Amino acid sequence: MSVHGIWGWNGTMLGQMDGYADIQLTGAQSWSKPVRYVNSRDTHEVIFTGDLLNAAPGAEGDQIDGKFSLYLAGNAGAGQSKTWDPNGYKAYDNTMWDHTLVHQFSFKHGEYPGYWYLYVKSTCMHTDDKQIYRYCGVRQVPANSDGGGWRR
Repeated sequence: MSVHGIWGWNGTMLGQMDGYADIQLTGAQSWSKPVRYVNSRDTHEVIFTGDLLNAAPGAEGDQIDGKFSLYLAGNAGAGQSKTWDPNGYKAYDNTMWDHTLVHQFSFKHGEYPGYWYLYVKSTCMHTDDKQIYRYCGVRQVPANSDGGGWRR
């Protein structure tokens, strides 16, 4: 899954950001590796998050307790790729019928207050037995499958 965003300040474009996660699905375990970030500008305090949601196609989704994880990626020079090392994001859950992974990438730029963020949700996964999860289909995504913004 991937997300691309243009970010700026007061109507001025400052840069472009790309986030990517390759998801492997085995039984009830989801594993995102690599999880990668790159920005066209120097950024600092880059943070990746991963979470597992109970979400069917078209649904917003609810967090599954205990599945949130955060990775401090540090600073990134313009064009420098940062990855969630060493093992990316892993989540195991066999209590819900539907899953989607959500990854968020947030960063700061030294000349401006607050931080920017982009997130992306995976294609929905479903199970008939709570043991083996399978992707629902390419266009079967949860509500608000990607987005971003700025926060103080």
